[in-house]
Amino acid sequence: MRVCYGSVKGDGGQMRRRNDIEFANDLVRWAAWLYHGEGRTQNEVADDLGVSRQSVANYLNEARTRGLVSVQLAPDILSAHAQAEALMRKFGLVGVHLVPEADDPEAARQSVAKGGARVVATLMRDGWTLGVSAGRTLSALAAWMPIVRFPQSTVIQIAGSSIMGAATSPEVCTSSIASALGAHCINLHAPAYLGTEALTQMLLSEPAVARQFEIIAASDIIVFGVGELTGDTNIDQPPHLDSVVRDDYLARGARAVVFGRFLDASGDEQGGPLQHRTLAISLDVARSIRIRLAVASGRTKQAALRAALGAGLITHLVIDVGLAGLLLLGDGVGGCE
Repeated sequence: MRVCYGSVKGDGGQMRRRNDIEFANDLVRWAAWLYHGEGRTQNEVADDLGVSRQSVANYLNEARTRGLVSVQLAPDILSAHAQAEALMRKFGLVGVHLVPEADDPEAARQSVAKGGARVVATLMRDGWTLGVSAGRTLSALAAWMPIVRFPQSTVIQIAGSSIMGAATSPEVCTSSIASALGAHCINLHAPAYLGTEALTQMLLSEPAVARQFEIIAASDIIVFGVGELTGDTNIDQPPHLDSVVRDDYLARGARAVVFGRFLDASGDEQGGPLQHRTLAISLDVARSIRIRLAVASGRTKQAALRAALGAGLITHLVIDVGLAGLLLLGDGVGGCE
């Protein structure tokens, strides 16, 4: 398009350049072309037309009103919105937040973790208690937490600690999130799995530990990952949870691990050698907490996430669109294979 300029008086007595006859001296059309067609900023459009930035904003609003400009959402955005709505209906969820799917598992985990961190920061209120689980996604979420200040809040560990001392351990995840939120941190200084049922009950009756579980039960929100259980699942809780115990749970029908507890395909806690030797929030207590945010990525998590959903443990969910499509398989919504 050929563009010629002349000089005429603009608003505020400034000299402005005028487009040629092709826009019929219509500043609304001209502003719309420069902004939407050439990708200039509003400040640049204002300088080019010799008008104020507010005038440009008014021109652009008028362009939309007159139908000169239409805004269309990309199909993948619309699809993701439809998937989120369908997941909320299907599983009775309060909120679903979807992120793009990534081919690389670590990239997918980081994307979900970043989204989860934003959701935590949005849902959280000062004075609330936030319960934190463990895992690779939770560790990444802790790293992505925005620096916001909730000095009257408490962040508490909801499952026993790992003797491995990894960055994915519940004590590290809890302290990292507490630091980002400027909140009080309460770690659970006891192992996730104990040697006997009697020892577990004895420890749970210890006043300090009992008080800690009272605080956990009074949490306003919990955030947790969902682990799938397969023959390849890494074991990081020796000596009581090893590959032999893992395979025993698999044989019994366990498909997921949440808070260190094993779930079968329907979401019931799977009986097994560790059921009464686990130092962690119970499923019943977890279900009583108002906001229960789960974060998960990757299509391999489908069976595990279905188990957690079936258990009624989730009110809010952050996952990628690929996993969402599998959860909706057969519903006629989203990316089905």
